[in-house]
Amino acid sequence: MCVTPTANFDLSEFTTFRIGGIARWAVEIGSLEDLKSAWQWAGARRLRTLFVGDGSNILFSDSGFDGAILMTRVPGIHVVDPPVASSQADPSAPGPPLSELSLRRDEVYVRVGGGVGLMELIRWCNQRRMAGLERMYGIPGTVAGAVVGNAGAFGQEIQDSLTQATVWNPSGVCVLSRADLAFRYRHSILKERSDCFVLDCLFRLHRCDQDLQRISEEILKTRNEKYPPGIRCPGSFFKNVEAAALPAEVLKRIPPEFLVHGKIPAGRLLQSVGACGARSGQAMIASYHGNLFVNLGGASSRDVLGLAAEYGSRVSQVFGVKLEPEVLIVETRN
Repeated sequence: MCVTPTANFDLSEFTTFRIGGIARWAVEIGSLEDLKSAWQWAGARRLRTLFVGDGSNILFSDSGFDGAILMTRVPGIHVVDPPVASSQADPSAPGPPLSELSLRRDEVYVRVGGGVGLMELIRWCNQRRMAGLERMYGIPGTVAGAVVGNAGAFGQEIQDSLTQATVWNPSGVCVLSRADLAFRYRHSILKERSDCFVLDCLFRLHRCDQDLQRISEEILKTRNEKYPPGIRCPGSFFKNVEAAALPAEVLKRIPPEFLVHGKIPAGRLLQSVGACGARSGQAMIASYHGNLFVNLGGASSRDVLGLAAEYGSRVSQVFGVKLEPEVLIVETRN
């Protein structure tokens, strides 16, 4: 076996939430060979498996995880040649459709390992004046995790720049185009496929003369007002609500001023039903934002889920809106 599993892995030290029991095993995956080896090892022991990044958007059970978590650590950031459009004459060939390959002189393609930190990638691109990701600076986690959840902030989303992703599943390796990934708000098809592991991604960026790192640092200042450094919080707990997806009778119940760029902020709905400052055990909803669930120190997953259930139910009763978690909730058993 080319990887070394770690036994009795403390999930409360791993996740941004700092919540969770003990995982039976944890394995760092730095390559396709590591992944195949770990998968075979886990399969031989009939272990439940879970693919994760840096634990930045996960709530684990207090009972831990009775299986193996496989953590992506696949490295590498490289400028590469653009995909060759002529290779797409074969409809079975992997990669984006021809319509996605209309090249411009200022375009540049960057291939990134799934285990690279998103902020690390953005700094690397900023230093080389490669634009397209700079406004997502400050979002924690890996590139793979950002792709799975279609991460975004301040007018940019991963789907805007992603061209394709190389993905492994038990059937083998395949290359998925942006269309294949079926992106939508904070979602991709990979969220529905727990057996898929993102090995690397191809981004199409464009060269520019702006000081991109300055833009990113300004974004980070704004983010830090909401997420102070060191806060035990995964970010927004619930997804914002897409107004277009709501029935007309539900929209009538929501004040017009709540609508922002076609979405209804979950935090605004939660604040309206008294969530701000609510507390259960050592878990608290921030006093200044209704969608930030914070571990004050020693909070349990039960504390967090209790708050989420109570105030999610209040939003449903008052507005007729069912909030969906943005955070991945991992129970002891699926």
